Amino acid sequence: VLRRRPDSLSERRLRDVMNMPLKRILQVEDDPDTAFLSKLVLEEAGGYDVQQCTNQMDAISATQNFDPQLLLLDFMLPGHSGLEIWDMLRGLPGYEDTPAIFLTARAEPELRSHLLAQGALAVLTKPFDAVRLADTIRAHWRTYKDSRRA
Repeated sequence: VLRRRPDSLSERRLRDVMNMPLKRILQVEDDPDTAFLSKLVLEEAGGYDVQQCTNQMDAISATQNFDPQLLLLDFMLPGHSGLEIWDMLRGLPGYEDTPAIFLTARAEPELRSHLLAQGALAVLTKPFDAVRLADTIRAHWRTYKDSRRA
């Protein structure tokens, strides 16, 4: 009798993520004004559940308790860049394929290209359009899901 090998945690998690609408966003942001505005808009206008933290250690803890589907990362953070935090989180079991969108005050095309080449869904420049933030994230999530199904 052939037995099918059980799916790995990351395969199960990816399948669950792909079959569910986006609900849980983990945001790593050190600027209180940006954090307040983005959480307000994403929860009230977008209907998302947003958990926020300001550093790498809190982000690690949040993945264990919150199980984010998407990361919304500031690029310039004290101690670690958003890219370093994303790399570290993708090293956790089950989070290897967790997508990220970056928010940054740095608008250099080289940075944008680098983050997109690393697999970021999008790079949004601060100040961002708060009115459109939830729709922008929803559109990038839809594109991500469609690309994973193809």
